[in-house]
Amino acid sequence: MDPPEFEERGPIYQDLGNFCFDLSRAGFFPWTIIRLPQNWLNHLKWRFLSSYFQFLERPLRPADLHGVLEGERARARQVLGFYTSFMQYPSWPVEFARFGYFGPIVLGYRSFYLNRSYRKIRDIAGLKPKSNSSVLREIRSALSELVGSNDAELTKFLEFRTRHWSFSISCQLPDESRVFVKIPKSDRHATNISEVLSHPPSCEMAEREYDSLLWFSEKYKTEETDIHTVKPITYLRKWNAIVTSEIAASELYKVLNRIESTYDLERIGAWLRQYHETIGSTPQKIDAPTPYLNDVSQAHRDLLKGHFVPDVDMEGIGLTDFDCRDILFKEGKLFLVDLGMTKVNVSRMEDLGRLIASLELIYWGTPKFGFSVPLPDLGLSVLRGYFGEKMEQSQRSSATWFTAVHLFRHLHRVNHSRNLLFRLYGKLMATPYLEGIVRDRYMSSRNAEIAIK
Repeated sequence: MDPPEFEERGPIYQDLGNFCFDLSRAGFFPWTIIRLPQNWLNHLKWRFLSSYFQFLERPLRPADLHGVLEGERARARQVLGFYTSFMQYPSWPVEFARFGYFGPIVLGYRSFYLNRSYRKIRDIAGLKPKSNSSVLREIRSALSELVGSNDAELTKFLEFRTRHWSFSISCQLPDESRVFVKIPKSDRHATNISEVLSHPPSCEMAEREYDSLLWFSEKYKTEETDIHTVKPITYLRKWNAIVTSEIAASELYKVLNRIESTYDLERIGAWLRQYHETIGSTPQKIDAPTPYLNDVSQAHRDLLKGHFVPDVDMEGIGLTDFDCRDILFKEGKLFLVDLGMTKVNVSRMEDLGRLIASLELIYWGTPKFGFSVPLPDLGLSVLRGYFGEKMEQSQRSSATWFTAVHLFRHLHRVNHSRNLLFRLYGKLMATPYLEGIVRDRYMSSRNAEIAIK
């Protein structure tokens, strides 16, 4: 295999993952399956990977194992698609072996054994990460030092949560002040803090979000509108930990389905427009939909292409994933959290469409999802705040189209989840529900009267 500087077939980890999956195939035969737990294969992979990185004159690191794991997972998914396709060979015995035997074997390996295999390789290589409790003790000591205390026990951890894209800690410092600690992660399935700390994409996420919070705190003042951004205190680089002041407020999206007043959403729309104007942007002609259709299924791509209208939009530094779940409220004041800026220029409509799409997903994760539809005035309120009362038809069309794009992206992530039950839920519940919303509110000839008015 070529070293990284000579790679031509793709990323290094994908190639390594492909090779490791081919090694794993040696354990798929009946006479090798009986040799479970197949530690011999784990040792073989470890020898191969350690030799490869030794050739590069650097040791095998936890981040490398994570990358190879994702590469092998992607290769297993590709092979599974072949094994579960009908009539690839004219011979029925071969078809039975492929579809009835190897298909279930690869599915079981990818779903239940792959992660365990790499944990064993990690242990063989002596790369076992610290436990979460050990890392939390270190963070507690660092937080105590922030207020000049040498007694880490005086810092109290009130709550520790593992979320999809971060670890979060609510704590009280020795001086009785309360802070919020966030450790971003790029792998939503990660549960160990130490593993995340050695993962470059997670480190980049943390640094970019902290720099974004500093920018909002120092250069973007909107106190007169009672819209505030969370105040950053420090960045603990060793743990990729962003320390901010804690906001004792409620999540806005949880009450949007119980009230009809949407004034707060108009304020958010105006805030987003003000941000785009402050950060600066340049005109950019959007004459093809393809660049905006990443992570969208082919069927939905065809639908979106059929409703695409060329337009001239403004592009600038946007927000990576800002949506309605990042808005808190208390006594008429709004607080915005998780504000990470993009590294490259993006369309303004990307940010606006994502925010409106999140309003269509306020029931996500609740029993109401699939049965109740959010108020149509929610998205309209954001548009009124962003564009003002005199909204042009081209602006309305762009917002409509990008909202549909983000809804289909969400659907694509659900339908391609690692969790089999989650994918089943996506096929049976999420797909007809969200396709219906897009069809009725954003692709209908009456969409000028519904939601995007």
